[in-house]
Amino acid sequence: WSSDGVLFRSMILVEQRNQFVKYLHDLLKENNIPVIPQDRINIAQEISTQDLIALGKFLLLPDDDLNLATILVSPIFNLSQKKLHDLAINRGNISLWEHLIKQQKYHHIVKDLKELMNMIDYKSPFMIYNHLLVKMHVRDKFILRFGEYVEEILVQFNDLILEFEQNNNHSLEEFIHWFAENGNIN
Repeated sequence: WSSDGVLFRSMILVEQRNQFVKYLHDLLKENNIPVIPQDRINIAQEISTQDLIALGKFLLLPDDDLNLATILVSPIFNLSQKKLHDLAINRGNISLWEHLIKQQKYHHIVKDLKELMNMIDYKSPFMIYNHLLVKMHVRDKFILRFGEYVEEILVQFNDLILEFEQNNNHSLEEFIHWFAENGNIN
């Protein structure tokens, strides 16, 4: 940041990756200079990606309590662990989704999830996730929680969706299955 509040971004190019690059990376971090690694990330191991896949799985199977709980506490909906606990503990024998629908204070979450559910039969995975990340401002929520670093992850996630859509049917279910087999691309 400059003294007048302008964010500057720079790129450091090196001829080859060696011990100097690790030293430089560590030095920048020590001085609180944000560093985005340029190596391809193992995207399946990133929390933000796991949240997005959990959302896709929930949209396909709404009675899956674990995936719903995952997305509720993720930046997507940002519920606290206490609120999730209170919601889950007092539901009796019904699914977390059925219980969530009955809770007026979570009407906005139910509305957003139903909107996404209605898209799965006629929108491609890219369109669904793009709607989530851009129109529902989840990209901004991820950045707020995880920092600028998450942008690179989201770009790679979008690249994988587009790669999938070039060679496959455009269903969310097939994408989730394909990602499970191909998400560890480095």
